[in-house]
Amino acid sequence: MLTEYTTPGESIEIRDDQTIYSLLTDRLARTGADTVIAAKKIGPGRWQNVTTGEFHERVVSAAKGLIALGITKGDAVTIFSSTRLEWGILDFALAAVGAVSVPIYDTDSAPQAQRIMNDS
Repeated sequence: MLTEYTTPGESIEIRDDQTIYSLLTDRLARTGADTVIAAKKIGPGRWQNVTTGEFHERVVSAAKGLIALGITKGDAVTIFSSTRLEWGILDFALAAVGAVSVPIYDTDSAPQAQRIMNDS
């Protein structure tokens, strides 16, 4: 059984010309100081609140790093990781430069990971 927990928030209209990165910059303009993510820190029961502004700064920094590495629009980039804050940052950074995120979870088997990479 799947139990879903959500917090009602404002609804937004997404236009056809918008990207995941433009949704982040729109939110930054509206609610830059608001907490957007609570990420687990190292240590039991410890959480770190991340504001929209802080998240955006980390996304921009990661995007600059990707560009410096030669990642360009249309490139497929594999992310191999467990679910974590840094995954989200890298995912948004890839979208910001126009690259394609190819997720491989740390629980995927080697054959699954190979198939995902071959298909991307």
